[in-house]
Amino acid sequence: MKKCNRKLLAIVATFIAVAMFFLFIYNGITTLKDICESEINAKINNVINQSNDVVLALDVFYEDFFTLVYDKNNEISAVIANSDLINKITLIWNTEIQNRLNSLRYVNIEMPAGVLTGSALLSQFGANITAKAQVISNCAISYRSEFTQAGINQTRHRLILYTEVLADVTVPITASDVTVFQEIILAESILLGNVPSTYLIENSESSHLDLLP
Repeated sequence: MKKCNRKLLAIVATFIAVAMFFLFIYNGITTLKDICESEINAKINNVINQSNDVVLALDVFYEDFFTLVYDKNNEISAVIANSDLINKITLIWNTEIQNRLNSLRYVNIEMPAGVLTGSALLSQFGANITAKAQVISNCAISYRSEFTQAGINQTRHRLILYTEVLADVTVPITASDVTVFQEIILAESILLGNVPSTYLIENSESSHLDLLP
């Protein structure tokens, strides 16, 4: 009977040890994944911010992007957008970001070994270890023209650029997807009067497309 009890205790102890081992591995993988995602997210945001500085340093202003048309009462009747310039700036920005992302292909992330336990108490202990993450990122940029009321008989007009970066992050044992989204106001002006009745896109052939109902 005692022999049987010892065997049962041994089986239970073995089961608990195996369960604890796999729990440790699971916690380690999950924690490593979370840390890598956070680090890559921060680095991609930094890349976008650095690229924003380059684009905003260009000598382009609201008047370069849009031409205002006035009626006989000296009120704004139409806004004509220079799509060639907008597309050029968008391409420059996209290229700037993508080039920086390409240099972010491999990232070394250092952390104490205790972090992998998943315990906040032990996270600062242990020798430093390095996790090498492989990052493959793609950038997509779109833009939108926005009219909003800004006060009595005033309309705020903005040209907004949206950046979305999708990154595949691979670290030892696990992989994950990271998505980073940012928007920036490229041009802004306060227009006196109501929302213009016509919003036109002008291309290099000088043809116009009305984008307002």
